[in-house]
Amino acid sequence: MIHAVKTYERLAIAAAVSGDRGVALQALAHHPLVTSVNKAEPMLDEMLEQNKAFLPRFFAAQTV
Repeated sequence: MIHAVKTYERLAIAAAVSGDRGVALQALAHHPLVTSVNKAEPMLDEMLEQNKAFLPRFFAAQTV
């Protein structure tokens, strides 16, 4: 369980720094309380939208 949470934390940090949505999805999928990628995806969408002001790298590429 500790390993899974640590993996989640490392991936979450990498995602926040890079703005890579795929890495953010991997992070959530590794968290032991998230039961599937299908459940992680809408969670990620909501978390990113709610924290848009703090995570601009996730939204910079969408200005095309």
